[in-house]
Amino acid sequence: MFISTPLFPSFSYFVGKHLWLVMEYMDGGTLRDIISETQMSEGEIAVVSRECLQGLGFLHSNHVIHRDVKSCNILLRMDGSVKLADFGLSAQLTPEQRRQSSVASTSGLMAPEVVTGHPYGPKMDIWSFGIVGIEMVEREVPYWNETPVSVRCKYSLILLTFSPVPYPVCKMPLPSAGITS
Repeated sequence: MFISTPLFPSFSYFVGKHLWLVMEYMDGGTLRDIISETQMSEGEIAVVSRECLQGLGFLHSNHVIHRDVKSCNILLRMDGSVKLADFGLSAQLTPEQRRQSSVASTSGLMAPEVVTGHPYGPKMDIWSFGIVGIEMVEREVPYWNETPVSVRCKYSLILLTFSPVPYPVCKMPLPSAGITS
């Protein structure tokens, strides 16, 4: 996939039989580096948010889902520029296939529809970026240390509470010790 825009830091070329990836040097490191070392100001969070949402807007207008939006995949420069990176899990949508159903994302940042195995579209990137927004404020990803089953249950409850579309209820096994039917 070749994307030519100042919002993304790399270009790819075939040289003979080899694929070359040329990346811009981002001297500010990753957003994760910044979050782990300092508390970001509201203005800094706003700038990062604006730039990331512009990048996602560009991708989505070209029918591409990033599918791995997280602070480690947001690169910064000392001049304040912000770029999305790592398109290894991205998906190209087509008019025939406007949604994906494969599970591809980082577990703590997965949108509820991905966790529950339902088809999803570009909005999953917005969910993941919302989690990045929480991370920029609280300096940690919500539910990061929880098991995938626990996260799935929490998301299922969220979907049951707020969604007009019925989703399956999470069924947690009861401990066997001392339980009688």
